[in-house]
Amino acid sequence: MIGLIKMVLNYNFLLGLIVGAGGLTIYLITTGTQIKWNKGKK
Repeated sequence: MIGLIKMVLNYNFLLGLIVGAGGLTIYLITTGTQIKWNKGKK
């Protein structure tokens, strides 16, 4: 039972890391393109 709980916690932790990394990457890409687009517009 404890092993199952640990497995679920590890799974949630890994899932959180993946989602966090994906969200951060998307955020960086969108802000990066916005900055480039704003510079190119001027």
